[in-house]
Amino acid sequence: MAYTKIIPEANLELTGIWNMYFYTENPATHYQSGIQSDLEVLAIKRFKNGFGIGFIESWIQEVTDDEGRLADRLNGFVGRSFGIGPIVTYSTKLGKSHLDFNARWIHDFDVKNAVEGDGFSFVASLKF
Repeated sequence: MAYTKIIPEANLELTGIWNMYFYTENPATHYQSGIQSDLEVLAIKRFKNGFGIGFIESWIQEVTDDEGRLADRLNGFVGRSFGIGPIVTYSTKLGKSHLDFNARWIHDFDVKNAVEGDGFSFVASLKF
């Protein structure tokens, strides 16, 4: 689920995105991760030349226990993490199509029972 608010007089975009992830059991280990909630909030300042810059805040929270023998020994192993980082975008027209790029980096902090680190992604999309 996502919601975006555009403030045209400031060329500002505010977006909230909420995802739920459901996992199946790993047949080799008989381990199944719990259901995860992922909430992201981002703000991007857009410029007339097509570039944009902003920041992202992320909260990933496991809402149910993991399942399996190892998870039982670890008391469900419910995890969570918080993250924050920059995002850079570029949008342009390509004929009648729109070409969009974005690069983002999210640094994790206050991590519990999850992999801690930095996430980086680069996305290119063509809307026609």
